[in-house]
Formats: sequence, C-alpha cells, structure tokens
Amino acid sequence: MAMHRTRRAERHQQREAEQAEQQGPGFDQERGNAAAQEALRRSDLVVRPVGPVFDGHATARQGPEDTTHVTAPRVHFDARADLAPGVTTDGIIEFGLAQTLESTERHLIYEDDRGREVFRTAITVPRSRDAQYVDDSHLDEAVYRAPFYSQPECIMESGVDFHTADQPSFDAQNGDPVGAGRLARIEGHDHLRSAFVAEHDDTQVFFQRYDWSIPWDMEISESHRGESDRDVDMHDTRAMPSLLEGDIATGRARDRYGLPSMDAAMNAPIESLFYVLKYPERGDGQSRRWAIEALRRRNPHLRVQLGVVETNESFGDDEIVLTARGDQTANTEAVSIGTAETGEFSSIRFLDVFDPEHLSARSALHLSAADTGLISGAAHTIRWAMPFPTVNRATPMRGPAADGRYTVLSARWE
Repeated sequence: MAMHRTRRAERHQQREAEQAEQQGPGFDQERGNAAAQEALRRSDLVVRPVGPVFDGHATARQGPEDTTHVTAPRVHFDARADLAPGVTTDGIIEFGLAQTLESTERHLIYEDDRGREVFRTAITVPRSRDAQYVDDSHLDEAVYRAPFYSQPECIMESGVDFHTADQPSFDAQNGDPVGAGRLARIEGHDHLRSAFVAEHDDTQVFFQRYDWSIPWDMEISESHRGESDRDVDMHDTRAMPSLLEGDIATGRARDRYGLPSMDAAMNAPIESLFYVLKYPERGDGQSRRWAIEALRRRNPHLRVQLGVVETNESFGDDEIVLTARGDQTANTEAVSIGTAETGEFSSIRFLDVFDPEHLSARSALHLSAADTGLISGAAHTIRWAMPFPTVNRATPMRGPAADGRYTVLSARWE
C-alpha cells in the first residue's frame, strides 16, 4: 500500500514540519515513526477528538461468592478521523485507541467490630498494555492486536467516527484472609495513559494523548455498597502510553497483604501476622518487619485440646506429653487423660519453637502426643503448616498402624 499526496498536501505538511521545529525539542515525536516519503505521516490525517467524557464516580456493590464488585465510571473516547486535503491511499489505515495501565494503588482496608483497622490488602498490577479482553475465562487474551485497545476503525477514502469506552473494575474479598474483619474502606487509584493512533503498513502515528486517574476512595457499608465522591482526573499530555505490547493488564493482577502500622500488628489476630510472613512476595518489607516484631513482643501461647479415643494404658489414664517441633522443640508437662476424655495443653509459647525471622511458606509445626506412663506409648503426630489456621474440628493424629488413638480437637495461637 502507498500514500499519495498532492502538492497542496506536501506544502501543508511542510508548514506543519516548520511549526513542529518551532515548538522545540521533543515535538518531532508527534510525527510518529514514519521516516520514508511514502510512509504514513501525522499530517496525512485530520483527527478531531470529542471528550473524553466519563459517567459518574466509582461504585461498589455485592459481587459473586462473598466479594464486593468495584467498578469505575465508564470513560468514553470519541474522535473523527479523515484524510487530510489532497491525500489519498490505495490501502487501509486503521485508527483506534492505544492505552497503558501505568500503575495501580488499590488498598482494601478491613476493620473489626470496634472499627479498628486489622488488615490491609493491596491489589497490584505491574505496568502493562491495556486492552479489552476476550472473556472472564481469558483475562490475558486481548480482543485485538497491539497497539490497539479495542477494535479499530478502517479509514479508506472516506473518514470514520471512532468510539470506544473503558470501565475498569475488580473484585475485593468481603472478609480479610483470616476472618478478623470486614471490608470497610477502599483507597487508591489507577493511573492510565491513552492516545489515538493510526497504523498503515506497520507505521504508527499518534495523535491526542490523555493522562488520567481513577480514584477508588470510598467507604464500604455492611451491605457491601459504596460510592466515591471524587471525579476521574483527566488532562491532555505530551507523554506517550509507555507500554503497548506484551501481556495485557487484566491477566496480571495480584493481591498483596500488609499491615498499616505497628499498633495494628500488636492488635491484629495472630493468624494475620502469620499470613503476612507466609507470602512475602505479596507484601511489603515494612509489614513483614512489624509482623516479626509483634510476634516477638506478644509471644503467643499454643493452646491445644486433645481427645483420647482409647488409652494406651491397660488400667487408668494416659500420662500424655505434647511435643511441638518447629525450629526448636518444646514439651509440655504430662496431662492425665482417660478414654473418651479430653485434656488441654497451653504451656508452650511461640518463641519456644520458632524464630519469627525464619518463618516462610514452607514452615510447619509438628505436634506429637505420647503416653509417658507405666506403659510408654508411641508418639502420635500431626503436621500444622503455615499460616497455622485455627483447627476447630476433630483431626486424628497419626500413630503406629494408623490406630488414631489421639485426636486434636482444636489448636490455635493466642
């Protein structure tokens, strides 16, 4: 395909080039990457943007499967694109929108029944090409090829009216990962850059560009509803969308967990601290340091309720010692428990078995129960992995020939 220009069009382009030179350094990038005489130039098209316009503010409502669905206002991009006077083409020029999600800050704040912040999750997306995706089962598949955000229009001899719209959204869990609080507040924003772009024979030229942000700040009610009172912040810019190829943004979202302060770490459920330490790649260094320090200061007790299905002793109760093995090993005093009876162990402290600095996703606590009476019995064991979720249902311990003599009825750090 080739571009054809009359002398009038060439003079028009020469004047634009002179104007561009007067604008100073950097303005020549407005002409795109067309270098050859027959390649597409910015001056070959007349583009008249309308807007952009946006509808309302970000809102939240009850979503599927115990989530809150958060939606941005719909943002509309419209433009009229025509060939410049005296310019013809024997091929097709594709015209549309290119867009980059430059950064995200989506902070989910969870509060307990007393209104205290107990946990914080951040949904992050690395800088990515932004594009409409195929469907919810193919979040990483763009509808149309790069650099276009959506289906472009084709300019031949007649011009086109182009329209597309974007409406970012995400789902937030109603409760924090350990059930300590409910979603009470959302903070942050998404930062995007958009530009109208035309492509002809692999040559791209860019037109009007926009830098815009979606504020997510809102309170969330107990019925999982909310609305931001802040408008979309949008303005013209000379900056280009910075990434127009590669994986698209919708398939790259990740959850990050954190704590807002040292005070919050001291008041948070113990399990929240373990959660932060299990997933360091999803958190931040400061939250990890707060969690480690809080575990050292609080040094929680291990509380285990043990049930005896049948004693090891022929007569009388079993004298059971509970052993906990993590980085180090600690034992309780013996507790007498008979058949079909229960006993409680609570003398082991966290620092007896772990250094919080060394906790990771691979950490686990091995609990063993053994009769130390007249007829010493073999140990029965159970493995309890990070983040040590509260055990609140009967879990048989493994023993010789899997006899299930002892059962953990509950286990928790407190």
